[in-house]
Amino acid sequence: SVDHAAFKARVLNQYQNKGWVIAAGFGDSSTDFEAYAQVGLEASSVFALQRQGEGACLSGAWAYCFNSWSAQRVHLETWIQNDQKGATLD
Repeated sequence: SVDHAAFKARVLNQYQNKGWVIAAGFGDSSTDFEAYAQVGLEASSVFALQRQGEGACLSGAWAYCFNSWSAQRVHLETWIQNDQKGATLD
């Protein structure tokens, strides 16, 4: 069986080892959220995207569930402008 979360975490670790700072994560899969947690990304910086036709985002450690890419734009612009300091998505 393939461990998708471990694969994704390895890829993220490769970026980190090259000096990249991962400030936020986006995903629509529980394995996305697991991989972000494995590389130390705080749940408050992880954003879930609801899959089309689904009633909710998949489970995992994330700050907010968006029902579309366009729905998350305004919230994320605010989050970025506040440099992640105390910004909420509510």
